Amino acid sequence: MRNIGLAKRFVAHHLAHPEVWKAYELLALETISSGRENFGVGALTEMLRWDKSDLGEPASGYKLTNDFRAFYARLFAHSHPEHAELFRYSESAADYVDYACLLCGDIEGALGWVDPQLSLPLETEVM
Repeated sequence: MRNIGLAKRFVAHHLAHPEVWKAYELLALETISSGRENFGVGALTEMLRWDKSDLGEPASGYKLTNDFRAFYARLFAHSHPEHAELFRYSESAADYVDYACLLCGDIEGALGWVDPQLSLPLETEVM
């Protein structure tokens, strides 16, 4: 499910609003420290959207779209592989972003996705 338009919008949003990623990251880590092993990125989004966090600073002011939730979940899993199981994942356009490149500010690398289907060896039947 590749949606390069959505991936481009997320990358642009991430670069323009790094404070949103930091808020997601801090809230996810806070959730883990409270003892949760699984949580929903949708719940985190709502907590940030409606200022329900206990981060010490107000989380209000973020204009969050649900379109980017899967991207933030995968960005968190990439940044904190020891907590990658916090969220459950379904196939998404977010699977096609290179998060290592994104965190380094390499926009072209972040979106320079190669279709894994194209890199598989072709099976040929020998008769």
